[in-house]
Amino acid sequence: MDLDDTLLCPQKRISPENCAAVRRLQDLGVRVLLASGRRHESMVRFHQELGLDTVLVSCQGALVRAKDSEHVVHRQSLDPASAAELVAEAARENATLAYYHSDGVYVARKNAFTDIYQSRGGEPLIECGDLQRLDGESPFKIIWIDHPAQTRQRFQSGLSRYRGKFELVITCPEYVEFNACGVHKAAGLAAAAAHYGVPPEEVLAFGDGDNDVSMLEWAGFSVAMTVSTPAARKAAKAVAPAGPCPSSLARAVDLALDPA
Repeated sequence: MDLDDTLLCPQKRISPENCAAVRRLQDLGVRVLLASGRRHESMVRFHQELGLDTVLVSCQGALVRAKDSEHVVHRQSLDPASAAELVAEAARENATLAYYHSDGVYVARKNAFTDIYQSRGGEPLIECGDLQRLDGESPFKIIWIDHPAQTRQRFQSGLSRYRGKFELVITCPEYVEFNACGVHKAAGLAAAAAHYGVPPEEVLAFGDGDNDVSMLEWAGFSVAMTVSTPAARKAAKAVAPAGPCPSSLARAVDLALDPA
């Protein structure tokens, strides 16, 4: 299941209803996995709150790793040359990037756009003055942060311009996220499912955003949250019934377990 706006309510907490729904799945013998665009380290507290013992799918599927060990099931970062090209382009345009390094999230400097990022539950940012200092590194992903109109324009132009180099997805009105080609939540979830010996047809996925589309399509059964993007609703096999956003996942679980 996705985190933000799926498991988590808008206040970035797990509601009692959603927590009970996760417990219901666990009581039935279901392995519950968290799959998010967040860094692994940013997901751990929710994993612990639910008492999970499964691997975490982080950075849009770029990393699948156990919580308390260095055991990595799957990893696919951006290659250094592609990352450096994107950083150089942003520097020329004086654009804001969030650079997902294994050590943390780097930015050149803090500004109004990084404030937006932090207000949405982003982890602490590391200011480095110039992201080109990180040339030669392989980040898990890079987020280009801009005004919504410019974000949509960059996404549309990037689909053809960066074909074969990056996976692009809009995750918030201001964010275009860049992952390595072939990296998305379905790839990370497939690696996790293979790790546990679970075939796709026995996988149940829950999500709400465009970055969840791949796993909603890939899973044997999937439910989009009540408030979801059009693409997520189209990709899912079902949509959670109407009701309050903080308990949308709970209603989705009820629907998945009793579709009639």
